[in-house]
Amino acid sequence: GKAAVDYLNTIGVEYAAIPWYDKKEFHTNWDETVKKFAEVSKLLADGGIQLMYHNHDFEFEKIDGEYILDKLYATLDAKTLMPEIDTCWAAVGHGDVADLLRRYDGRCPVIHLKDMYCRGKYGFQNTNGERPADCAVRPVGYGRLDMIDILHTAEEIGTKWIIIEQDSPSFGLDRLECAALCRDWLRMQGR
Repeated sequence: GKAAVDYLNTIGVEYAAIPWYDKKEFHTNWDETVKKFAEVSKLLADGGIQLMYHNHDFEFEKIDGEYILDKLYATLDAKTLMPEIDTCWAAVGHGDVADLLRRYDGRCPVIHLKDMYCRGKYGFQNTNGERPADCAVRPVGYGRLDMIDILHTAEEIGTKWIIIEQDSPSFGLDRLECAALCRDWLRMQGR
């Protein structure tokens, strides 16, 4: 409630994201879900904080012929809800991350820059719901996503903040070593 918003104001939070939401709720309780998001948004907005939604791959399933993600942002205006695009999951679910970012031009002040590697088509899930052995989240610049195109597109659409996210370490390195690879790769790109 208000105490949480006061705390977020105290630490200087400008954006707060819904990090995950049960996909069943989108399919079975759309109206209630949208109502909840609008209520949380109003509470945050009264404290000067913008609500965002962090996608995964399942938001690219369709309801009434429309991606859940697109339907969500068509239903709730930018003042109520903004995207916080996760580039890895957008690649898995949608394919063309730059295209998706352009779709939300002016509405993506924060993105999660995450790279991945997967042999063949983008897709982490096999029939058991587990990641195949040849699929992994990688440090930024060490996977298959076109990070240069994504970064240029983010600049074009007015992104203010890019958050580097890596679900788990890779290459036998620890989290900080992976973070250093991301930082060094971005510096090599003049970022």
